[in-house]
Amino acid sequence: MMSDILLIVTKLVLFLSAIISFWRWKELKLGNLIYFPFYMLFVVLIEVCSHFNGISSIDKLLYTLFDIVTYLFFISWFYKILSKNKLVVLLGVCYVISLIFSLILEDITGELKIQSTVGTMIMFLLSILFYTSLIKSNQLIDFIRLPAFWIVTGILIFTLGYLPITFSLTKDFLPSRNVVYLILVVVNVLLYGFFSIAFLCPQKR
Repeated sequence: MMSDILLIVTKLVLFLSAIISFWRWKELKLGNLIYFPFYMLFVVLIEVCSHFNGISSIDKLLYTLFDIVTYLFFISWFYKILSKNKLVVLLGVCYVISLIFSLILEDITGELKIQSTVGTMIMFLLSILFYTSLIKSNQLIDFIRLPAFWIVTGILIFTLGYLPITFSLTKDFLPSRNVVYLILVVVNVLLYGFFSIAFLCPQKR
């Protein structure tokens, strides 16, 4: 019963965030979140397909596709907001190499653990790189009204919660299913909650 309630809450926060992104699309086009409504639509479609699909192998394929698109999307987004930093390019290349190794060494109908672990670590590093750039900036920044701040904060919280799970996957060990489920619910709610705040912020180029 509790797990059903948590699942509903997670989906509601996701769907609400997607709705807000399309509602605010005219404003988002003014800043660096222009493609986020389409990404949110992609996430919703993955969740809907997974919900109505009863085949485990197809579910895993859907979430593998979700992982790949998500990591590539955010690496390209960080590249833009970090002024085309060469380190972002290097990390992007590292992710593509990890994806190639995953596709060669792992079963695509299972979980591509290598790319998932590397991708999550890259998201963490890019988040730290973003905060470092803010600290080094000579401009006076109102963090509360900065959309990228909320997006990156959501990503950082998600990676901090998800990294232990990905490391456990690489060792073929997972803690209690209930613990993993609760962690995923909390980090997803915070992630899409912060995305919603970012979409509602004033958008600037």
